[in-house]
Amino acid sequence: MNPTHPRHRTLLKGLTALAMMGACSGLLAQSDGWPNKPIRIVVPYGAGSSPDVIARIVGEKLSARLGQPVLVENRAGAGGNTGTGAVAK
Repeated sequence: MNPTHPRHRTLLKGLTALAMMGACSGLLAQSDGWPNKPIRIVVPYGAGSSPDVIARIVGEKLSARLGQPVLVENRAGAGGNTGTGAVAK
């Protein structure tokens, strides 16, 4: 994997974000009453892309661990800005 290639760099960013979510999930799972509603993961890339597949695998594991449904929503477009803007709002 070449970290300077744009596609590989994007994949590495997505993997890093998912790894951070996974690392924090153990701490958050110990909190009382959290989560009390479905969790939504926004993927700023198209369905079937590598970040989408990884998000769905992680979402499935989180759902089993936390006992809440995890929804993966794809918001592709504008170089990832559409999905990022959706999360910011």
